[in-house]
Amino acid sequence: MAIVNGKSAAGLIAYCEAQLGRPYWMGTFGQVATASIYNYNKQRLGGYYTASDFPSQYGQKVHDCIGLIKGYLWSETPESEPKYASNSVPDVNEAGMYQLSEEKGAISTMPDVPGMLVYLPGHVGVYIGGGEVIEARGHAYGVVKTKLSGRGWQTWGKCPYIDYGQTEVKGEEDMEKIYNTTEDVPDWGKATIAKLVEKKYLEGNGEGLALNDTMLRLLVINDRAGLYD
Repeated sequence: MAIVNGKSAAGLIAYCEAQLGRPYWMGTFGQVATASIYNYNKQRLGGYYTASDFPSQYGQKVHDCIGLIKGYLWSETPESEPKYASNSVPDVNEAGMYQLSEEKGAISTMPDVPGMLVYLPGHVGVYIGGGEVIEARGHAYGVVKTKLSGRGWQTWGKCPYIDYGQTEVKGEEDMEKIYNTTEDVPDWGKATIAKLVEKKYLEGNGEGLALNDTMLRLLVINDRAGLYD
């Protein structure tokens, strides 16, 4: 079991964000919905295929909860067709993915690291930072963004196939590094910057960021065990 080259926490989040609003189909992992996929899954998973709106969803990419994670691992881009069990990533359910995770624990112990997988019995979502989760919640919901709190998440785990960057506690000599542009910042810092930009605390590009209409020349992000401030 090893990290898949090019698969990162930031990439997982980007994949999940691209699927927002798309349908939930049990037993799928990012395929484009067709009549043949519907008939195949209805035959083997009939209890999950009782709604009348499946035909209207043909032509869209579809996932179930763990399929959202496998879809990222088995696809080249958020829109490409997944290759089943590719990249040496096995076809496991959410319980199997949790068991494969070497770093995991009770939800109360989860570090605030975007890209963590969060679990409740029979279900998994992706923590995207800022107290939010993207999950393929069920056929009545599709792929949606929800809050980390209040959903009953019980455990968390690092997906064993993606790179989370530097999340362990650093020594004093590693606590401060200077990057010339935001493009040079590692993924763990980019995720934080992206959130600041999304919330409109920061504006700009890789050459500079504006804060309160003033060009920002120094942005300090304290990173201790994946907890940023």
